[in-house]
Amino acid sequence: MIGFVGVAPGHRGMGYSRSAVSRGTHILAAHGPTETRGDCNAANIGMFKGFERAGFTNFANRRMYSRKL
Repeated sequence: MIGFVGVAPGHRGMGYSRSAVSRGTHILAAHGPTETRGDCNAANIGMFKGFERAGFTNFANRRMYSRKL
């Protein structure tokens, strides 16, 4: 599972998210799993594109909720 990939604002749009996801996928694959999953907020278009460019297929959409206590 790739749970978080962050790219600093000044470096966005340069393909770093795809590179980070690809590298993480190769590291995980070297240790035996047959499937890798990633997660990002549905509104995070840059990260969504990074996963797609790294060969991932979207299989769900996520909604986030919060409530003050």
